[in-house]
Amino acid sequence: MYISKMYFNTKKQLPDTVETRSGQLLLKGGFIGKSSRGVYFLNPLGSSFLDHIIQEMETVLKQYAFQKIHTPILNLKQQYEDENKFLTADRDRKSFFLTDDPYHEFLEMIRTNITSYRQFPVRLYECRPRLKNILKPNRELLNSYETKELAIMIADIDNQAKQKKVVALMEDLKRLYDNWNLDIVRVFKSNGAGMFLATTTEWNTLESLHDQQNGHYYSCKHIENSMRDSMVSNEERLQHSIVATPGIKTMSDLSQFLGVDRRKLLKSVLLSCNGKKTAVFLRGDRNLSIEKLAHKLGILPNRITPLRDHDIISSGGVPGFIGPVGLYGVATIVDIEATYVSNMVTGANRDGHHLVNMNYGVDFFCDDVMDISVCYMDELNESDVYELTAQTMVLDLFNIVKTQSLNNATLETTYAQIDLHELMAIIVEKNSVDGDFILPLSIAPCRFYVILVETTDRIRAKVEMLLEYTTDHGIYIDDRTMGIGFKIREGESIGSPFIIIIGKNSDDDSYEWIDRKKKEKMIVNFDKLASLIIVNSK
Repeated sequence: MYISKMYFNTKKQLPDTVETRSGQLLLKGGFIGKSSRGVYFLNPLGSSFLDHIIQEMETVLKQYAFQKIHTPILNLKQQYEDENKFLTADRDRKSFFLTDDPYHEFLEMIRTNITSYRQFPVRLYECRPRLKNILKPNRELLNSYETKELAIMIADIDNQAKQKKVVALMEDLKRLYDNWNLDIVRVFKSNGAGMFLATTTEWNTLESLHDQQNGHYYSCKHIENSMRDSMVSNEERLQHSIVATPGIKTMSDLSQFLGVDRRKLLKSVLLSCNGKKTAVFLRGDRNLSIEKLAHKLGILPNRITPLRDHDIISSGGVPGFIGPVGLYGVATIVDIEATYVSNMVTGANRDGHHLVNMNYGVDFFCDDVMDISVCYMDELNESDVYELTAQTMVLDLFNIVKTQSLNNATLETTYAQIDLHELMAIIVEKNSVDGDFILPLSIAPCRFYVILVETTDRIRAKVEMLLEYTTDHGIYIDDRTMGIGFKIREGESIGSPFIIIIGKNSDDDSYEWIDRKKKEKMIVNFDKLASLIIVNSK
């Protein structure tokens, strides 16, 4: 492919607003372009890159007899009770929503099409666009409104055989990821909530736990709290009362204003959980684990989103002063640690006021008590077999987000998803080392970047002969009237593993071959050059 005839959009400079190393490389190399805040399009180079990634993953899936399907992205709004979707309407103003994942369509396909147990196992996958109704898109492709997702679903009446297939599939995907230099570990969620493959990132400060005895990694977003610091005491319970707290809306300010330890404050989080208004209460020093809450409720984590202010107000709450007393039309959940704290401070659902000396089971009650806060690893004692590993786990490069029984206890389904835009970003980041950006050979959109110093008819004829030796990855031929240094930098910016320079000496049957990964340069004749291309095209 001649670059002079291609849409080729590399950039010399990038805006200061680019947050990640992967975003810098993808934008500079012309893989992606920014459409608007949180929305990106894939240029031809990025689309080719993504296609190669999908092809490699499909090869693994087909080894396990997975079949590709297509599910609708448009669904009737009234089919699901969920307000956190992108909505649209037809000409008759009938509302529809755009699905964020095909999980329900997978289940519906099994319910309506499977008529006999003899049709199991069912192994399906789909590559599809996905819309994410997130509050704050950032980090370029790592957290944007729109992505492309590989969704995988297995349904089987033999749960043991299904689990073996899932584990084997994860191992093969792990090997594939490792071939792409992603340094993958397999992460287990506590209490059977699933597992996922993950890797480190430059922007992540979240830590994980490693079980030295079993060799397993655990995500701190899923591990259970031991309640060693639960503040259980025999403190006398006092009579509750209301106090004025004008202008106080943060936990830190409230703690300082009242002179109360943050552990005695009750933090309120109002959410939409699969379309149901839910109020969650935790100790003031704790953070909510969306993953643990989703597992307890039996829903997907992406179906938990913050409630809008007008919905909070319509439920009796006052933003900034929310408490458990006075809410209506809302499901209430309290973290188990908070139930052991005496004389807590809660919001009064009244502007500028809080309630003090509130005790669970006496002054307020909730519908459910659950362990839903993030486990703090500095609280683990010496008897635990965990050690800290820094800067690990966020990207769900293969995340089993739901396992459930369907219709009866004998039919088990497992649903997993891979965010392909996140995967693209992490591949780019992981293959940029010490300033050298070199994509893995099997998925590079351009394996061979050919630089023409001259564009005579004789040189073009030699190039046409080279094209006969390429595979579907092909050769990018830079025949533009630019300097050789500029062209070399262009080949490097798109991550090409090999650069071939055809210059004035090409008339003497000598060509320069540059292996960027091995940092080797050779002068070769045409036959040797052709053999190098054939070997590295396999």
